[in-house]
Amino acid sequence: MSDMPSPVYTDTLKRLLQGEVLCPWSTPEQARLLQDSEVRRRVDEWVRALGYELAETSGGAGYYLVHTRVDEPARADATRLFREIMVSLREHLNVINLLMEATDADAALAPGQVIRPNQVVAAAEVSPSLRDQLGKLKTSKPQSGTRQQVDALIKALKDEGLLVPARQDGEVYSFTGRVELIQDIIVFIQENEELPLPGQGTDSQKDLL
Repeated sequence: MSDMPSPVYTDTLKRLLQGEVLCPWSTPEQARLLQDSEVRRRVDEWVRALGYELAETSGGAGYYLVHTRVDEPARADATRLFREIMVSLREHLNVINLLMEATDADAALAPGQVIRPNQVVAAAEVSPSLRDQLGKLKTSKPQSGTRQQVDALIKALKDEGLLVPARQDGEVYSFTGRVELIQDIIVFIQENEELPLPGQGTDSQKDLL
């Protein structure tokens, strides 16, 4: 690297500090940069001065920042994140379960895995169970049709940074590294905090993940 940081390097730092999960599907240039061990060392050195460190998701699909200082701002951020996760946990699990069933996935959803809205619509239209699950999601409005419900779900997942378009026509999407981070957080809560998942048994949910 030259003495003057490249625009991609600067953008990488900016995105990390904004709380993004950088991965090959959502931010390919930034993720490619972070594959360089020397770049990762420099980034980690720089953010440590601000009280963070560079971390990877369990499968190495995404890069993000975590706090290294347990001061009041860090504690407040951690508390806020924990509350957000617990509030949205049931919904995330319902969505993951629905998409796994709709796409006949036999393992946890993974970064880079594609999802086709038409496939989800087709599966829901022939499965009362899937239609029921879809209708119970917070993104589904009462009396809305299956297509509208799936479109609303896809939009919500895009807004959360969990999906990015894999094609310009909007018919194929890829999961990002954030889905792996959510799964990591779920496992962490179960194994380290010993907290039950909302409405779920521990053993059954570990099988899902």
